[in-house]
Parts: sequence; C-alpha cells; structure tokens
Amino acid sequence: FSAIKRSGVPLYKLARRGEVVEPPAPRQVEIKRLALSMDEPGAIRFTAECSPGTYARSLARDIGIALGTVAHLEELRRTRNGRFSLADAHPLDAILAAADSDPSAIALIGLREAVADLPEIKVDRDSEKRLRNGDSRALNSIAPNGAGLFKLVSPAGQLIAIARATSRVTAAIERIFNPPCAD
Repeated sequence: FSAIKRSGVPLYKLARRGEVVEPPAPRQVEIKRLALSMDEPGAIRFTAECSPGTYARSLARDIGIALGTVAHLEELRRTRNGRFSLADAHPLDAILAAADSDPSAIALIGLREAVADLPEIKVDRDSEKRLRNGDSRALNSIAPNGAGLFKLVSPAGQLIAIARATSRVTAAIERIFNPPCAD
C-alpha cells in the first residue's frame, strides 16, 4: 500500500488498521534505468533511477509478475532525491560530534540552498515580519506569477517560507521558517 493519503491518513496505515483500501489510480512514471542482480537464490536486488511518483514497492511487485511469481521489498534505500545523493550526506553521529567540537568541520547546506530549485521572491522587511508572525495576509501583495511551490526570502537573504501559488495572483503558505536564535 502506498503513502498516498485519504482524508489525511496514509493508505498503508488504513490497511494496517484492517480498513478496505482501494489502490490509487495507475499513474504514468518513467524508469530511466533499471539494473537487476541475483545475489542469493530467491532474492533479486534492483537499482532504479525513476521519476517522482514511482513506487518502488509497486515496481518490485511488477518485476515479480513479469517473472511469473510474486515479489515484495525486503529493504528500500533511496540513494538520490533530486540533486541530493548519499555521497553528499553525513552520518548523524558525525554531525552531532562536529556540533560538539567544531561545527565548521562538516559542511552543511542551509535551508535556502536545500530548495535552490524553487523560484524565489524577495520580500520587504514589513512583509517578512508579518510572515514570520504567521500573518498570511502578507501574501496579498505578492504575485507568484505562476503555479506551484516557490520560496520567500528576506532582504537579508534568509529563507522565510515556502508557499504554493494557487493562481497567477494568489498563494498560500506551506511552511514558515523562523530565523536561528542567537546564542
């Protein structure tokens, strides 16, 4: 069962509670690369490079069907998401150790860089203050000029919020980020 939500609850949680769950409608996905290997009898390991919205569990099921049998996932590891890969990641224990000793020892990316692919709108100080205080009316003066997610940035270049354009001239806040606290 997928993590698609029905009434705010993931389908797999509903299924585990014993509720009848209709599978989501099939969707078009792109498998850019698929590599299969058999490391041990009865077990296939696969690596896939695929488009967003691809369900690895469904892909495993489909591979099983194509082989004339059944299949399920024993392990799932995402090695890349967009421009981020495991090669760019740091183990949590290394981050915690560096935080205690020398925070500059590990290069972490900031929130703004993490969403570098989103269109950016810089707001004035008044709008920044209103947004940080949860006043979504500050969006009334911001025309997103398109659909989808975009980021709002302060005059100082800090990420304030992620918003979603609901039309060419209106938007709704998805997440607000408070500035870091001074020590």
